[in-house]
Amino acid sequence: MHYSIIINPVAGGGRGNSTWSTVKAALDAAQLDYTPLFTRDEEGATYLTMRLADRHAGRPDETLIVIGGDGTLHQVVNGVLQSKNGRQHPLPIGYIPCGTGNDFARGYGISTNPLTALHQILDAETTEPVTIGHYHDAIKNEDGYFLNNLGIGFDAAVVSRTNASKSKRRLNRLHLGAFSYVSQALGVLYDQAPFTLMV
Repeated sequence: MHYSIIINPVAGGGRGNSTWSTVKAALDAAQLDYTPLFTRDEEGATYLTMRLADRHAGRPDETLIVIGGDGTLHQVVNGVLQSKNGRQHPLPIGYIPCGTGNDFARGYGISTNPLTALHQILDAETTEPVTIGHYHDAIKNEDGYFLNNLGIGFDAAVVSRTNASKSKRRLNRLHLGAFSYVSQALGVLYDQAPFTLMV
């Protein structure tokens, strides 16, 4: 088995790097075959995944492991489904969470301990299908996919502002990243403008 590993080093305020160090040591000790790929920007995981899926989708000896947060996992899923081969020949994805919220991991029983999550992947005997949501943004004329939630309006504004804020990075270093959402929510409550929506 070969493992392609997409790593977001800045996930969770830099926990991506330390998580990767822990996982790498375990993979090397087990003498497993792997290729690490590091994201360099916000859309990096989507691009890397599209390339991987086009080359490796449908191969029984290939598994993709994601080390990052919910956002990184979201990009990877979109990369697989937007690739030429990804829909017809799904690429199995394993997830080692190290983000701020890790909502998907909590919902699916994936450990937030890196070594336990790695063993959940390595010990799995079968893949587990996961329901994926699809949306079409009529304003941008774009399609996309989502796993655990799709936000429009208030919650989307809070997440967008939080991800762009410097306070999230500082609080993540102190393992208090969840508090950055609270402070941004107060700002959105104050100045969120109403808008028309068709569902």
